Amino acid sequence: MAARLANKHIITVLLALLVLVPTSLSYAQNQEGKDKQVENFIELAERAKEKTETLISITYANDTAITTITDAGFYDQLEANVTDFNDATENITNAYACLEKDPPDYEGATANITYALGIFRDVFKAVKTILAESGVEKGQLVDAQGLIQAMTRALEKIEKLMEIGELSDEVEWLLGNATLYLDVTQAIEWLQLGMVNQTAHNLTAANKLISEAHKALKKTAAEMNTNRIRNFFKVMNNTRERLSKQVNKLNDPSGLQQTLSDVEDLIGQAQEAFDNEEYSEALGLLEDARALLEEVEQGLKEQRRAEKGNGNGNGP
Repeated sequence: MAARLANKHIITVLLALLVLVPTSLSYAQNQEGKDKQVENFIELAERAKEKTETLISITYANDTAITTITDAGFYDQLEANVTDFNDATENITNAYACLEKDPPDYEGATANITYALGIFRDVFKAVKTILAESGVEKGQLVDAQGLIQAMTRALEKIEKLMEIGELSDEVEWLLGNATLYLDVTQAIEWLQLGMVNQTAHNLTAANKLISEAHKALKKTAAEMNTNRIRNFFKVMNNTRERLSKQVNKLNDPSGLQQTLSDVEDLIGQAQEAFDNEEYSEALGLLEDARALLEEVEQGLKEQRRAEKGNGNGNGP
């Protein structure tokens, strides 16, 4: 009887596994299909981004075109569209991040790409409209000298960034590759052969890498800043505890104890701001706490002198 029950149990488990295996395979195939679909969508957005970025780069590389746009009163509108474009590039980064989640967030990735794609198309149309309404002629936009000057300015940006020193491997890699795209001698040869799009593409690629280097530097600076604030918290708490012990030994500690309580409140508010990534606010609150701790130190010195004086006057 026990053997029959055991066999029945084994058969039930095997049947369950046979049902689950196709389901698992179907799920994996479905997920792979979604990955491919979203990746194709991202690739479409990347192409729209590159097309729009090239138009923007050629426009800004041409001083005459910029002057014409400014005189026509469309420069602020151009800048606003460039800001929209730069913001939308973050959505592509967010889309990749959504796909890296476990499980992948296909809905989030699709939403980010749909938004970015719409912005790229809108910005491309808007810049074309600005050029037309400003009176910038088609042939006027392609300025070989302007492209070369833009490449030279990009090289100067790289040189300034390299002067910072002690750059991370990531930043050095980004700037090194950007420099490879900014081969002015090759660009001149290409422009002489009429290869304007290739030259503009290299300028666009270089500017993109320089922009990524800037972001990496800001991230490093932010990390250094957060470490500085963490150390500041440690110093403030240690100082508060040390002074609290000394204040409790006084004959009349009530006044200074209230100040220390205010310090504790400020440190708590600073911690909350820090947790919310409001680093400037956190630093300001810690500075206020430090000022109060200095008042406590000064108050300790004055009370010690007073108590010592009273002790000497009333002693035997």
